[in-house]
Amino acid sequence: MLFQFAMSLLNNKTEMVAFHLASVHLFFLVFISISLIEFPLTSHCCNEEDRSALLSFKSSLKDPSNRLSSWQQGSQQENCCNWHGIGCSNDSFRVVSIDLRNRVLENYYVKEIDQYISDGSNPPNTSLAGNVSLNKESNLTMIDLSSNMLAGSPVFICNLTHLTDFKLSHNNLTGGFPSCIFELKYLVTIYLSNNKLEGALPPPPLGLNTLVYINLSGNKLSGSIPYSIFPTYPQISTIVSIDLSNNSLSGMIPTNIGYCGSLQNLNLGTNNLTGNFPRGPELEKSLMYLQLSNNHLDGTIHFINTLHRLEFLNLGYNNFGGSIPTSLGSLQDIKYLSLRSNKLIGSIPEEIIHLQKLQILDLSLNNLSGCIPQKLGNWSALINNPYAYSRYLDIQIEMVTKGITIQVKELFNYSTLIDLSCNSLKGSVPKEIGLLKVLSSLNLSHNQLSDGIPEGLGNLSALESLDLSANRLIGQIPQSLTTVHSLGVLNLSYNMLSGKIPRENHFDTLSLDGFAFVGNELLCGFPIEKVCKGDGNTSTSNPTDEDDEVDREDIKDKLLLYAIVALGFAVGFWGLFSVLLMKKQKWWFPYWRFVDSSAVRIVEYIKNN
Repeated sequence: MLFQFAMSLLNNKTEMVAFHLASVHLFFLVFISISLIEFPLTSHCCNEEDRSALLSFKSSLKDPSNRLSSWQQGSQQENCCNWHGIGCSNDSFRVVSIDLRNRVLENYYVKEIDQYISDGSNPPNTSLAGNVSLNKESNLTMIDLSSNMLAGSPVFICNLTHLTDFKLSHNNLTGGFPSCIFELKYLVTIYLSNNKLEGALPPPPLGLNTLVYINLSGNKLSGSIPYSIFPTYPQISTIVSIDLSNNSLSGMIPTNIGYCGSLQNLNLGTNNLTGNFPRGPELEKSLMYLQLSNNHLDGTIHFINTLHRLEFLNLGYNNFGGSIPTSLGSLQDIKYLSLRSNKLIGSIPEEIIHLQKLQILDLSLNNLSGCIPQKLGNWSALINNPYAYSRYLDIQIEMVTKGITIQVKELFNYSTLIDLSCNSLKGSVPKEIGLLKVLSSLNLSHNQLSDGIPEGLGNLSALESLDLSANRLIGQIPQSLTTVHSLGVLNLSYNMLSGKIPRENHFDTLSLDGFAFVGNELLCGFPIEKVCKGDGNTSTSNPTDEDDEVDREDIKDKLLLYAIVALGFAVGFWGLFSVLLMKKQKWWFPYWRFVDSSAVRIVEYIKNN
């Protein structure tokens, strides 16, 4: 009886377990059915609507390198989530990202920059071309189509309400900047640089606090910078980087930019901006890269006093005046400093020697006077660069190196330069410059520097360009310069240097035409034509030993000729005179009667005629 009860209980429990399992299977089937209705799939987990939109987009493009070969209708390529450049959501399998950035072309140009010269090959033909429109892909969160040849207007972005990253730099987009971009509440990154967008920038709505990176450089944008791009009062800001350079923007820089406590990079270079740069306590806490070059900004540069985090400062080609503030020495992190081509006056402050991380200093084309600070041994980054390999991208500077003015869009941590040319600096060239062993370019030309060239310049083992022309330097050219085998450009012209030009195989090749030494009247030796005294081998026009021998023979011949003439005169005159005296009665009187009668006839002839 007990056994039958136990068996009955066990059977009932088994039925209950079976019932629960059947319920779970039924629920799973219902879930799958609902999912299929909500998210229609192909047999390979790709939303059909997305796949059709992508194929339609492909049909409007030219693809010379067949980068979109995986975008096919066939059954083997039906899963668009596996197509090149496509990313899908893990839960809904909807297309959420399109990355067709032309990295092959970008890597080509990076290689060209690294090598500094072109190998003559043509850029790879890997750019997609055609009109871009992706307004049907409403689930997209990221688009990167940079470095192609896509045309059209970026207005299609207005339908992509989930977008966070929008990158179409280096294309051929036209039209105005869509105002709806600032209304996309999830948008973090806008990269539309180097296109053909024009017109004014629309003012963003107040309270905009999602954008982090904005790059609209290299377009044709005009008008003023909208006030509402920046916070209107001190608050937590999200903007980290703004690049509006190389446009036609005008007006003044909005004063509320000082409220951007998160802004690290600001590039407003090459526009038509006026006024001065506004100060702000929040900005001082964060700003690291400031580029305002090639504008019409004026006033003093004392606004840099409190920007203690600056690493990169380019204020070149403006109308800034006044003196360089002594507080410049407090910018302990600065590596690149350019105040080139302004109206700065006064002396270079001694405090500049405290900038231990400084690698590039350009104060050229100003009205600076006084002496160059002598104690340069604190510039440790120019003595022994301790930094690992790195590069600074998206910069905009102009430098003179190796005698050529170049536009630089990329800097490396090993880039080093000092340019103080075209000022009114006096005094001597600092001897401690010889300690800056990693310095690659030194330009002190067109000043009023005097005294001699320091012997220590021969210690600059990395020096590639040296220009000390158009000064008042005296003395001899140091022999130590011939040991700098990295030197590729040398200009010592128009000074008051003297003595023999030093020689060495590499040094001789730096100025075969002698231009590097022109304007130094007291210099002699190769490669100029002036012969050094006591040196018979400094020029092709120097006399040889044979020439010296000929000169000595000429002197002997002249002396012999003079002796013969003197002897002939003595023999001819005194011989005749002696004979006349000895034959006085027979020859003396007849001789003088003949002379007298000849003289009388000559006088009468002259009178008659």
